Amino acid sequence: MLAPLAMLALLLALSSLAFGQVASPSASGTALFESVQSPFFQIRAEFTPSVLGEDELFSTLYRWDFLKYEPTGKQKVFDPACEWQKREPREVKDFAEFSSKWQAYRAECSSSFQNGSNWGWVHFYKVMFERFRIREHPRLRQVSMKYPNGTVVHALLGLKDDKPRPMVVFRMGIFSNIDQMYAERFLVMQLFEQSPFNILAVESMTGSDFISRNKSRTFAGMDEAVQNLHILKHLRDKSEPISRLVSSLHLLGISMGANGQLFTHILQSHQEPKPWVNSTLLLCPPLRLQETLDYHLNHRWRTMFMNMWARKRLAQLRREDAGLRDDHFLQDLLDKVARTYKGPTEDAAWIRWPADWNERKKDFWKGNAFLPLVKDVPTPLFILATHEDPIVPYLLNSGLIERQQVDLGSAKVLLWPLEKSAHCSLPGAYDWREMASIFQDYVLSQSPEFAMDEQSVSFEIDNEIQTEILRHGFFPHLEIQIREGARAADVKVMFYPKQPVSFLDERQIKGRAVSISLASLDLGFDGPASLPAEIEMARRWLHQNLRLTYEKPNRIKLTWKTAKM
Repeated sequence: MLAPLAMLALLLALSSLAFGQVASPSASGTALFESVQSPFFQIRAEFTPSVLGEDELFSTLYRWDFLKYEPTGKQKVFDPACEWQKREPREVKDFAEFSSKWQAYRAECSSSFQNGSNWGWVHFYKVMFERFRIREHPRLRQVSMKYPNGTVVHALLGLKDDKPRPMVVFRMGIFSNIDQMYAERFLVMQLFEQSPFNILAVESMTGSDFISRNKSRTFAGMDEAVQNLHILKHLRDKSEPISRLVSSLHLLGISMGANGQLFTHILQSHQEPKPWVNSTLLLCPPLRLQETLDYHLNHRWRTMFMNMWARKRLAQLRREDAGLRDDHFLQDLLDKVARTYKGPTEDAAWIRWPADWNERKKDFWKGNAFLPLVKDVPTPLFILATHEDPIVPYLLNSGLIERQQVDLGSAKVLLWPLEKSAHCSLPGAYDWREMASIFQDYVLSQSPEFAMDEQSVSFEIDNEIQTEILRHGFFPHLEIQIREGARAADVKVMFYPKQPVSFLDERQIKGRAVSISLASLDLGFDGPASLPAEIEMARRWLHQNLRLTYEKPNRIKLTWKTAKM
């Protein structure tokens, strides 16, 4: 019992840390971002520092760069029969094909996919201490969105180039600010840097920055969903400059952000013309908000930890209302929200609500009990949830779908219950490259309008390597080096034994190096890689997207795909 609570305390405490990067964004790509600016989407030249009062010990600890690791996405030794990209169909064209491929993969390859650590502290480290230089990233900018009723929401906008691409609208987890997100970063890397998509990662309504600039004092489901619906409306609006870069829309959410995205998933299916989005991907969503909060607040020790955590992150609310008691902080706050709630702040006449919700939306708890509305929603929904979840208990939430206690009707819903990693700290337990491939194919399977071209380079291998490969069978491995100021990546194809007979067999066999122009990648490079963030992004992209095939016994072909114009 104490181990999950200790992990919960660590996760909650370290959620209050700040990014260590302080550099301004690169000038590279500035013109692209300026071209999509509008009265609603205001691009900010520099990141606005967070207002969060930091804990000196933890924030200092987190700023130490040597504690972080760079997720390269490098391929591990993996059973070829279980490599997602090599399984049929290679190109998934619709939900039915993705569902069939995923179900076979889950049945046959779960043990291969779960090739990380079994230790919870490793999962925690891998998801919280990734090196990701957001503030100096050349393809990311902070955007400010002002709503009709005065609400101002900040987001992180990721654009690659001037080609229309699938746009992933990502709502982040509880207390997340734009420059202070932790558990979310791997998703920005996988679904933006390593994938052919653009991204808009939106802050949480429970973030200290959102609270400091807005009068709204509510959170989650309905309110975030209405905000998200405004965003989707603008992204679809042909008068918005950014709409020319949007080929289709896809929802992504994690933890509390997934609660709001679930209702967005429902609401968008009621708008005209329907539907507004092509797919939804949710990680560890609290499907039942009130029951999840009650679960924590009815337990003495969990309540103590959560009140301590919330008091720190919501310090402004404590200053505003002296009646919020320290030992009942969350209980008092939730009672106040429910008592004073009058409906979503950014509700609008054009929004079409489900039946009965014009009345229910005026009540905080009734309006946020929307799980039954998933029934018959035609937009595909893919949910990943972990059995080990001290924050969003599986049995109270996604477990309901597994036990068939939710009437889905004709809704297209896939649920992937994962055995390891507490609260979707997935990078520590599961294969990074495989995970990114599955997420990428899911979105692509729902983006029929988006096409890609194949690029390639071929080279011969010498007889010595070929003899060893034919004799023993070897695992090809890519070593990628990108020097500062370089316009090309040096890619070396190495070969390692699949099953070493002795320690002597663990030596690598010499490989062959080739040069790949950065301009040929699907990243919008128009010059040299001059920043560490650019180099790390290109390295991650290459490890994810380079595919190796044998053309003939002594010839190797490297292929990769880029978006068509």
